[in-house]
Order: sequence, then structure tokens, then C-alpha cells
Amino acid sequence: MHGSQPHDLASAALHLRRAHPEASALVVLDLAVQGAAPACLGHEPIHPASPFGQVIAAAFDAAMTPAEWSAWAGEGAERTIAEALLRVWSDEVLPRFKSRYGLQAA
Repeated sequence: MHGSQPHDLASAALHLRRAHPEASALVVLDLAVQGAAPACLGHEPIHPASPFGQVIAAAFDAAMTPAEWSAWAGEGAERTIAEALLRVWSDEVLPRFKSRYGLQAA
């Protein structure tokens, strides 16, 4: 993948995830980011319950599964728990993702 647009990165990761369900999420992200770093993630936040967030969660969070992120931080989740988990997402999970690939916020 040779673009630096966040949408392109997310689209590539999701396409690879569907095409190669046997591949680990980390391998999928490695392939999606190949040739794109250093890139800018833009201003749109990556939510853990989004399809792209689910791939990131599977690759970079050993404590919670993507399904748990979706259930506890996604739509319909109890607000206090969701807010706390979104802080963990922003402070711990996303920095691991960004650091591995040299990505930065706009």
C-alpha cells in the first residue's frame, strides 16, 4: 500500500483482513502500512469499535479482545465505562500502533 491517507490505510487493512482471515491482525497491519510510513493519521479519531479499530485492538491489546472493545466502548455501552476504556485506548493501545509504524496525528 503506497498512500498516506488514513482511509486508504484502514481500507487496505480491512481488505487484507477479509482476504486473509488466517493471518494475524499484526501481519495484516504490517502489510497494510508497508510503504506508507511515516504517515499522518489525520484528524478523525480511530474508535475501538470501528472495523479498523477492531484490527488494531486485535494486534495491539493483549488485555481485551476486539469483541470486548466493541461491547464495552461501542454504541450502547455504559457511559462511565466507555469513557474510561476510551482513555485506555487513547493512552495505551493507539500509541503502540502509532509507534510501530511511525504514524502521528495531524
